[in-house]
Amino acid sequence: RIVHIPTTESSTANHVNKDLEAFHRCVAATIARFPFYEEGEEGRFDEAADDLRELLATLDDTALAHNGLWETLCDDVAMGDYANWED
Repeated sequence: RIVHIPTTESSTANHVNKDLEAFHRCVAATIARFPFYEEGEEGRFDEAADDLRELLATLDDTALAHNGLWETLCDDVAMGDYANWED
């Protein structure tokens, strides 16, 4: 099981993936999908996040655990935090 521990003093561990292979698949798929939208495409934010959620769920049925790394990333995508910054 792969988890994320926010700080060294934290007693909380947030789920990431069920195993290392699932983590690798999710990371590779997320990188391949980036950028999720361009700056100014606010109408695409929710759609891009939903597409990413669907993709991650097909790669690891545990990836979208509550407060997990991938759920948090998808929430950030839905807020517009992951546009193509290089343009």
